[in-house]
Amino acid sequence: MRALKIGSSVTLYSLATLSVFGSSRIAIAQVLSIPDVASFSVSLRFALVLFLPHQLLGATFFTQLYHLDGAVVGRIMAVWIVLLSTVATLFAVAARQLSPWLVVGTQVPAEAIASILPAVTVQAVLWILNANLEMYINREFLSRQAALVLGGLTLVAVILGSLLHTIDHLSLFAVIHVYVGLMLAALVAQMRLLSRKSFRFRRCYAVLPVVMTPMLASLLPALAS
Repeated sequence: MRALKIGSSVTLYSLATLSVFGSSRIAIAQVLSIPDVASFSVSLRFALVLFLPHQLLGATFFTQLYHLDGAVVGRIMAVWIVLLSTVATLFAVAARQLSPWLVVGTQVPAEAIASILPAVTVQAVLWILNANLEMYINREFLSRQAALVLGGLTLVAVILGSLLHTIDHLSLFAVIHVYVGLMLAALVAQMRLLSRKSFRFRRCYAVLPVVMTPMLASLLPALAS
């Protein structure tokens, strides 16, 4: 019965996590045009390169990471936020130069990739940061609470997207930015839950705005002109 209780909470949390990360792709595929789907797909494939170090480090040091003290997790994550955001910013700056090469063999306009890739990169960074907290949410038996919070946030994002669709303002740009907001809210919510335990995220909150740097960096050429 104890295994069933813990397992059901973890399963519910996994489903809620899928709702946060998967519903944006469902919305894009179901509501928007084929060119929009293609633009998002190409951009996401490029941004997913950021997942490689996350997966390598997570697989290599899983045991050590799992047993880390909460205060240490907060310090490491603050550094991780800055490193990931720096790499993502370099991606965003390079996007304008690389976009013609990214669309070779496709019908996707290079301009479309250059315009949305910074936001998609931010989405990927927030995806990774949320995934980094999953093991600690489960370790501290916060899965059920986290599932309810993530489910509620996803519902808010779906309602907002539906309203935009009703007033005919649901574009690819809008969907991506709605889900950037959702993932940021999910990250903050999970850090707040873990703060009830021994976790300390003060440094993370201080550096969290850096996550948005790729989107800001992409505006520099336009501002300069």
